[in-house]
Amino acid sequence: MNIKEPTLRHFHEDEVEASSFFKHDGHVVAQKVIFEIIDRVDGKGKLTRESIQDGIVTSKLFIIILSFVMGLYEIVTLPSFMYQKEVLGMSPQTMQVIAGIIGLPWCIKPVFGYIIDTLVLKVKKTKYIVICTASLKIFLFASVFAFEPGVFFFYLITFLVLLCSLFENIIAEYTLVISSKKANELNPDQTENHLPIYFGFKAAGCLIANFWGGRIMQMYSIGTAFLLASFLPIIVLAAAFGYHEKSTQTPKTKTNWSDQFIAIKKLILREKVFQLVVFICLINMTPNFDALYTFYLKDYLKFTPEDIANCSATATICYIIGLLLYYYKLKNVNPKIFYVGTNFLLWFVNVSFLLVVLHYIEQWGMSNKVFCLLNWGIYSLVSELNFMPILAIWCSLCPKNLEATSITLFTGLLNLSNNLSNYFGAFLIWMLDYREGNYDRMYHLLLIQNAYLLLAIIGISFFEFPDPRDDREEIDMSAKPEAKKEVSQIIVD
Repeated sequence: MNIKEPTLRHFHEDEVEASSFFKHDGHVVAQKVIFEIIDRVDGKGKLTRESIQDGIVTSKLFIIILSFVMGLYEIVTLPSFMYQKEVLGMSPQTMQVIAGIIGLPWCIKPVFGYIIDTLVLKVKKTKYIVICTASLKIFLFASVFAFEPGVFFFYLITFLVLLCSLFENIIAEYTLVISSKKANELNPDQTENHLPIYFGFKAAGCLIANFWGGRIMQMYSIGTAFLLASFLPIIVLAAAFGYHEKSTQTPKTKTNWSDQFIAIKKLILREKVFQLVVFICLINMTPNFDALYTFYLKDYLKFTPEDIANCSATATICYIIGLLLYYYKLKNVNPKIFYVGTNFLLWFVNVSFLLVVLHYIEQWGMSNKVFCLLNWGIYSLVSELNFMPILAIWCSLCPKNLEATSITLFTGLLNLSNNLSNYFGAFLIWMLDYREGNYDRMYHLLLIQNAYLLLAIIGISFFEFPDPRDDREEIDMSAKPEAKKEVSQIIVD
């Protein structure tokens, strides 16, 4: 069972890590994905390489601060869940449906990349956008503390917070991509990428926030966590006002959307590619019961907010370990064997939660809290390992000069399928007529969830994966000048 702490972003909840693009045989092509984004940005003239301060440290420091604070915002994740449960009286299925709805912007991240591109053309500097989002977050977090909003306004505030985070996420990746290319041009003998800066420092912030979020709520109140969160954007504002960012404008180019559509269509319908995408999305659509599981931990197993915070912190540590383990030890493993194998391991971890639900852990004299802590951590580690080879394969298959478009399409489909898993889970909870406080039939949901996941894993094991080392048909958009894109596609995280 995936007993991740539910967030309104899960989004995210199973977001795709852009740092994963630099792994396996596809890591070279993955860098082409990054560079192709910059080519598009340069072509339109929003924020070119010259827009970054000559001292790269300045821009990297700004992104380090922004990324770290974005991780610290997770301090309100558990308090948000408890606010919905205790104050608003929301049921698990309702929470999951709403989470899917307000997480939709993350499914269409390339659209927001275009919006950012347009805004940068108007305001000339990305830091002005960050100043606006940080200022809005101060007001939004403080509003929850001061007014204790009802259902509509709470979810409106949550939606706006997530939208601000999406814009900040795009700005962070945008700036690091440009600084990476500038560093590579200054030193052609080395290949640098700065994107891991964002993911690493955000994870560090998440670790601190997950550890303290539940404890603050337990020692003080739910509102206190939101009050503290309202002070965090001040750190970003201070960094933004001290960030010396140059702005440069270059001529605008045309976009031929029909050529782009034809190229992407050829990619999706290519042999082995379509079936791979379909089965991966089916696996991601495994019914999600995160909200219900946390209800179960809190109400039935009597977990305190501190206990859940410990599980979240453990999961974050294991996430970082998984990232390092893959990069240094496992990146050369056959991608199909790796993906199918880690999926079976995730299935085993899910099934093992039946030992808790059916009371075997108690009968064996073991602690449910210790078991869940280990379960949570192992799941986080394996899930981080699981998808990296697939991303490397996809990067390798992307048509030439359409790498960014292809990646954003793929990751958008993944985020959409993750959202559908929320709806699928909520539908099953409704179909089984679940009532809060009655967990006698909890095992029914686990059996359905794991039977679905097992069938999807078995299904994908019968298909061949595209081999990134094979010669492939190239769709070179650079051959047509009119096909240069003016939209800055941003990789989905």
